[in-house]
Amino acid sequence: MLKVVGPAAAPAAALAPVTSPADPELTERGKLEFIERILAFQDGALSDSGLRGFEQELCGSTQKRKLFLDFQVQSQRIREVLRRQAARRRSGELESPRPEDDNLTAFFLSSPEAPSQVPPRNRTLGLTVLGVMAGCLLVLFLRPITQNSISRAPVAFLAQNLEAQWISPTPRARASLQPGWFALKSGSLSIEFFCGARLIVEGPAEFELISAERLFCRSGRFSVTIPSPAHGFRIETPRLAAVAENAIFGIYVRNDVTELHSIQGTLRWQKLPGPLQSLRQGEAVAVGAVNHVSHFGTRPLEFLSEPELTDKAAQASNRSLKAWRESGAQLNDDPALLLRFDFENHLLKNRARHVVSSDATLVGCEWTRGRWPSKDALEFNRIGDRVRLTLASSPKSMTLIAWIKIDSLIATNRTLFASAGFRPGAISWEIKPDGSIFFESHHSVRAQTAVIFTPARLAQWTQLALVLNNETNEIIHYVDGIALERRPFIPRAPIQISDATLGNQTGSAFNSNRSSSSLMGRLDEFAIFSRALSDAELEQSYLHGLP
Repeated sequence: MLKVVGPAAAPAAALAPVTSPADPELTERGKLEFIERILAFQDGALSDSGLRGFEQELCGSTQKRKLFLDFQVQSQRIREVLRRQAARRRSGELESPRPEDDNLTAFFLSSPEAPSQVPPRNRTLGLTVLGVMAGCLLVLFLRPITQNSISRAPVAFLAQNLEAQWISPTPRARASLQPGWFALKSGSLSIEFFCGARLIVEGPAEFELISAERLFCRSGRFSVTIPSPAHGFRIETPRLAAVAENAIFGIYVRNDVTELHSIQGTLRWQKLPGPLQSLRQGEAVAVGAVNHVSHFGTRPLEFLSEPELTDKAAQASNRSLKAWRESGAQLNDDPALLLRFDFENHLLKNRARHVVSSDATLVGCEWTRGRWPSKDALEFNRIGDRVRLTLASSPKSMTLIAWIKIDSLIATNRTLFASAGFRPGAISWEIKPDGSIFFESHHSVRAQTAVIFTPARLAQWTQLALVLNNETNEIIHYVDGIALERRPFIPRAPIQISDATLGNQTGSAFNSNRSSSSLMGRLDEFAIFSRALSDAELEQSYLHGLP
């Protein structure tokens, strides 16, 4: 729905009715130009002077005020049509559209006053202007905006994930969530809204995050906790809406029936449309296809509680940790594995069984929590924090794999792995200040990806991999098991990694005067192979290591 707000909302007094003796009749062109200013106002595109002029227009013309209000009403009607159409497309329904959905422009012609306002000789121009109005609205509504805000700022975050399988989109664990539609195929998850409300979703389910205080549930089973600070949080379904404070309730939306269960506290709810009613603790209500309402006792065991979700999530986490350890044991036997740090039990030990000797020294760093609650990781906080290592190998092809967590971006590079010394064959693998991944080979190759560490990926565990393939002359960047970019790679000298560092680079393998490059993040696992792993192998490596 278009709002009567902008970057600086018009004062209420400025929108009050004003009687003006000089209020000339708006021409069709004048109407169209004013509609363009309305769109600019809604889109936040008016300058300060333009906003003042827009307010003055509303103050000085009853016709423009009426046009502005009519525009708001018709905007809402178009919004509802588009919402129904989008819901049908997502669900694959083949039902016939409603008659009013066939022609959006007809909405602008439905007013009884419309025909008489346009002289016969200008009727064609009037229809054209109304068509343009509808077209402008469609362009505006088809942008990725929410009902209540043009902003795409996050409104919640994904707190827990219990074997959730998404249809669209696929948010990462602990990721911030922007307004929009989400479709869960199976599994369960919990979402925490920035206002304090908490939501548990059991798949299959489809829902829309509208704002930090508003949710639309189209299908599925939902458990909702509304603490006192989240008062005013509103949940809507196709059949009913509920508002609660300091309460716990469940919603089950299926086919043409919506159930509302008051598990703790008292709710206010309404059949759509209809007046607000109270639903006391222990009561439940169902609204059917013909708006038939039935009352019965609540069934709290049908809804997943927060303690149950936490317990099940812990069990699933233990299973995935066990699977990762089993997968790691197999990797340790790979003859091509030169180095693998799993950072388990506060140990810096190379797990590669076919390597005769390899030395590694921990400089600074602190032990911290890794991908799982019971697993360790290394935290790099200071410029001097690093791992120094020595490998008796100069591979022709190579694969580097790192599980990393970056909490924020800084103005300098973050070194993942780098050869020490200024010599041919030295390499450096880094994260740039903008969040892209950068690889450099001494006097040979430079390859930089698009931005990987966006705000949505920060504070999330991410698997990065780098493949240097001597047979295909390629350098390939991988993120979470997917090949992101492929570049030509023809080294002028054998790869040199006999003396290298993890997490820090004082000076550079390519320029000794270069400023320090520090990781400033967590490293949970690191491996080096003396061959180019395939796409399938790297995908499996990611899936086995996913917490």
